[in-house]
Amino acid sequence: LDPQTLSVLLRNLKPKKTFVVVISKSGETTETKAAFEVVRQWLKRSIGRNYGRQIVAITDPEHGSLRRLVAEEQAKDKLSFRSLPLLKGVGGRFSEFNMGLLHLSLIGVDIKQVLNGAAAMYQRCSSPDIFKNPAYLNAALHYILYRKKGKSISILMPFSEGLKSTADWYCQLLGESIGKKYARKVVLLPEGTERWVADKNRKVNTGITPVACRGTTDLHSIQQNNIEGQNDKAITFIRVDKFISDIMLPHNCGIISGKSYSGLLKLAQEATEWALVRQQRPNCTITLPEVSAFYWGGLLFFFELSIAFEGELLNINAFDQPGVEGYKNY
Repeated sequence: LDPQTLSVLLRNLKPKKTFVVVISKSGETTETKAAFEVVRQWLKRSIGRNYGRQIVAITDPEHGSLRRLVAEEQAKDKLSFRSLPLLKGVGGRFSEFNMGLLHLSLIGVDIKQVLNGAAAMYQRCSSPDIFKNPAYLNAALHYILYRKKGKSISILMPFSEGLKSTADWYCQLLGESIGKKYARKVVLLPEGTERWVADKNRKVNTGITPVACRGTTDLHSIQQNNIEGQNDKAITFIRVDKFISDIMLPHNCGIISGKSYSGLLKLAQEATEWALVRQQRPNCTITLPEVSAFYWGGLLFFFELSIAFEGELLNINAFDQPGVEGYKNY
């Protein structure tokens, strides 16, 4: 809702060459609705009645104001307001393998490989043996650190610029899923399914504060606090074994002569681990063979499952977000 962002964008785009993707389950999310209404009028003024052919809507398959708009516009023109359905019952933060697929495809990512990576991680995380199930093990360790050791801050630090946005997404995943006021009560329904409701008699106020940062940039800022500040943090690094391209330094650079960028980055990550262990600060490392569609899909699914397991251990509903509704209602 920062007016400067959209103003600059619309000043620099040509309406006849602009394709718009709008995502909203209900069509009533204020930020999305406000931006979309402005963009719609901007397209309409330049293109005329066929402006809707440059819009794709990703929304609820049956209900909501955006779905109604899609139906109205398609009744006039079949090529207008083409749409894709959101999976029912899946919150936005868990929807990267649904609502995010069009964006990935548009920028050339192989979405089949993303889904294959998620499927492979699902297989790895289906074992009931905690030592063979990385997502369950990760959840259990973070649960122990939170409940028994007072580590109420979870820092995710990828040593890869390409994973910075993944760390931002992780903040939403953890914050909305684990930050809950009430315990969960499971109600068994006659047909054998479950309904989860907030147990208003059991106030728990669970909450791990997520922090997204990146190596090596934030080693010159947040790392000072990690090493010498309050010992209330659990830190997760993401390390990349192989980069798509690399840079070699020349041989007249002193101690870094002839080194590769990727080698220096790995060394910085190892040194950060060593410094934390030396101060008895808990940390772990997730290693990706490379930042590819397959391994990225697996990484996202790993985090989603880990948070789901953590919700079970805490006995809360990790899939709703009642606290978000407070600001919306106001």
